[in-house]
Amino acid sequence: NMKRHFENKLINGHWELSIFDDTNDQLTGKLLDWKLHFEVDYCTEGIQWTKLSTNSNSCERTTINDGKVIHSNCNDDCGRHQIMNEIFTPRQSHSAVAIGNDVFVIGGYAHGIKPEIWRFNYEDRDWVQLHNSLKRPKSYGQTATLTPYGMIALGGVRNGVTGTSFTDKVFIYDIFNETETVVDFDLGRRRQTSRGYRPESRYHTSATFIGQNHFLFNETAESGLKQILDGILMFGGDISSPNNNYLEDMWLLTLEKIVANKVFVLEHNKHEACIDILHPDKNLLNPWDWSCGRLAHVNSTMHCRWQDVVRKAWCQGHYQQSFLSPL
Repeated sequence: NMKRHFENKLINGHWELSIFDDTNDQLTGKLLDWKLHFEVDYCTEGIQWTKLSTNSNSCERTTINDGKVIHSNCNDDCGRHQIMNEIFTPRQSHSAVAIGNDVFVIGGYAHGIKPEIWRFNYEDRDWVQLHNSLKRPKSYGQTATLTPYGMIALGGVRNGVTGTSFTDKVFIYDIFNETETVVDFDLGRRRQTSRGYRPESRYHTSATFIGQNHFLFNETAESGLKQILDGILMFGGDISSPNNNYLEDMWLLTLEKIVANKVFVLEHNKHEACIDILHPDKNLLNPWDWSCGRLAHVNSTMHCRWQDVVRKAWCQGHYQQSFLSPL
């Protein structure tokens, strides 16, 4: 019985055993004995979670006890990281940007602002803190997404002298000139217009960039699908602080005006603007390697700036990335 070899593991498929003679010598005979050896193991799941931070130099939990911050479930990576600034600690409300096999975690909050930039490598599974001059963001809970037209930021909340204020503004950040521009929708001050409604001011919303290869369901279209222009799809968020008042609405911001108005479009030709970033001269010092890349660390002489991280991601065409804006 073949089933006993599988130790109660699930057997999938149809099994058929064939015995044949691979030498065509016209001789006939009788098989007197045969043996069959099995080596079996579980199949690899097609969809599965893999914990990449296992055994990395990080702590998995942070709590406060008697006013003291306590980190727990910490790994020292076999003793290679002896001091606290070499161990990544938990946080929330941070930005995360993926570039190749690295993910950059920028800022965040954990019982206080974390003015830090860390790089985590998927293959090495190692956290490296980078030398930076990160400043506190002007807005809290502002969402950003990378698009071919730069970084687009939505909403957010700011604490000013007159109290807490929310915004429904949309910002375009030019990642080369490092300038921020407010998009003018020409909708006036009313939320209800001839074209519909404007979203309520909010923070901690989610957004993603959708391009010309995306389709939306449309009952009036013959195929049921309607191809859409470049846009930002935004969902939900919070409209109240400190008391929470959550939203479940969905909005589409088409970027036709941004495309048409050259003020908002990046003036740099992408090939020329990114050539030094994507294909640096091997005979020259590569600033990326020493500031944010493979040779960078917390004691490097060069700073790693969030602007450089976003710029590199943009040059590699990593659009649709959605993260909390570091602006």
